[in-house]
Amino acid sequence: MLLVAMLSASGQNGWQFIDSIPAKGDYIISDELGFVYLINGNQVSRYDMYGNLTGTYCKLIDGPITCADASDPLKILLFYNDYGRIKFLDKTMSAQGSDISLAPLGFQSASLACLSYQNAFWIYDPSSVQLVRFTNALQQDQITGNINQITGFEIHPNALFEAGNTVYLKDTARGILMFDRYGAYLRCLPFLKVKWFTVKDDNLIFLTGNELHSYNMKSKEEAISMLPITDIASVAYENGMLFALKRGSLYIYSVKK
Repeated sequence: MLLVAMLSASGQNGWQFIDSIPAKGDYIISDELGFVYLINGNQVSRYDMYGNLTGTYCKLIDGPITCADASDPLKILLFYNDYGRIKFLDKTMSAQGSDISLAPLGFQSASLACLSYQNAFWIYDPSSVQLVRFTNALQQDQITGNINQITGFEIHPNALFEAGNTVYLKDTARGILMFDRYGAYLRCLPFLKVKWFTVKDDNLIFLTGNELHSYNMKSKEEAISMLPITDIASVAYENGMLFALKRGSLYIYSVKK
């Protein structure tokens, strides 16, 4: 069943409450296995879909985690903006290999990072207004060039994510910019004031206010579902499960069939 159709059917009363647990944090992300990662300062805690804590990682000297990417649950990316450092965790929530410092690579001011195919990663550098992809050997192999000049408008992005053959860069004022896997600009989806987004197959799933949207990028169909909880700090959606972080609690829901 298309996710668009599933959310259309869920409407306002289609969410089944499962549980809530105490969970103080800044934001959450999820992986394809259904695990949820709670980021709280310099600590990341992993929960299963039932709210059971399955692992934590914290290193005080690293400073706060700016953004994280668990699209590969075997290699979780943590990015520390204060120190320009990237760290990877394995499936046991242990540090994997050595940290990557971006300053020696020529990018002292990178503000975002995400995983890429073949164990590579992307960064966004606001000083040059461009995306840069590094291989697992830390070699630059793709670069967008100045995005302001390419698009004709100024951007201030706050989220970066790769799915399939596409890289997505979220800008609250402009929308969601799309690039191909080689860094070529494709288009900007004009969805504004997006608090969170992810991509599942051909569906762009995103949160605005108290509404969860699903936009199918092939059919152009869009569905909107009112969430059963307000004042959400962060959400994650995986395999029909919705996780919402609000005021020190993690709420777990499923889509009613």
